[in-house]
Amino acid sequence: SALGRHWPPESARQRPRKGQCRREERLLSRIFPHHRVFRRCLAWFDLILQSVYIAYTDAVSLMSWEAGMAVRESKVLMIEADGQVSQSAAGYLGRAGYDVTALGDGLEALDYVRQRGLPHIALVGLSLPSMDGFEVARKLKSMADVPIIFVTSLDDQEAVAQGLKRYGEDFIVKPFALRELEARIQVALARLPSFDYVSEPIIRVDERLSIDFAHNRVVVDDKTIRLTPIESVLLYVLLRKAGQVVENRMLIARVWSGQDSYEDTLRVHMHRLRRKLEADTQHPYYIRTVRRIGYCFTQRPPDLFADRG
Repeated sequence: SALGRHWPPESARQRPRKGQCRREERLLSRIFPHHRVFRRCLAWFDLILQSVYIAYTDAVSLMSWEAGMAVRESKVLMIEADGQVSQSAAGYLGRAGYDVTALGDGLEALDYVRQRGLPHIALVGLSLPSMDGFEVARKLKSMADVPIIFVTSLDDQEAVAQGLKRYGEDFIVKPFALRELEARIQVALARLPSFDYVSEPIIRVDERLSIDFAHNRVVVDDKTIRLTPIESVLLYVLLRKAGQVVENRMLIARVWSGQDSYEDTLRVHMHRLRRKLEADTQHPYYIRTVRRIGYCFTQRPPDLFADRG
């Protein structure tokens, strides 16, 4: 009959009997005596994983929001001879919340940096009146490890490829979309730790030490001491991550980008830098060595806390 064909119901046919469940439970107990404990552990582990995932996603969201806020307050130096490109980019970035200074000449830009302090990022055109963009980039990099995005035309591709290996973080081709430019700036800044006090011409670390990156010099106990470009960049990278250990490979990559350099070379330059900063190089106060790992600049300038407080 029709009733016979559909009886018992599908749900009842698939449901195991009590005796069958008990037999399976006894068999599992023989094979794996602690299976109940194991199941409870799995349940707890799953709960912990879910909690960690939720906390991680919340932290990532908060960090992304904070990074976006910090990036939008960044100081941008645009060095571009094309007034129309420079004006439109500066206007767009200014409306987005960036502090933008647009200049049309390399020498003028370098003088501006020496007087006003370093930018968080520089946009450098290749065709400039007084010097080419690579020379400007080289001089900026000799002051500090400033991230640089080259602004170029299509026929400059080979030159840009060479320049990127030594000086640049990225490049953008004219004509470009303004939203793309902002995205490239955000990516370049996100790769680097915060350096909120970078815009100050002179960074006062403590009562004994002040640093003037734009002029490659430090003031130690009221005495002005010149830094080499390499020493200046090393100090910049360490200070930007003050209180944290910077690995040797990272220092080499930032200071000698695209060049063959080794830890022995790094040790020599770090020794020379210490001789200029430390009262006692045998017991360093500012730059400490973390054996087989890297170096740490131990003192965080008070300006950093003032900006974040």
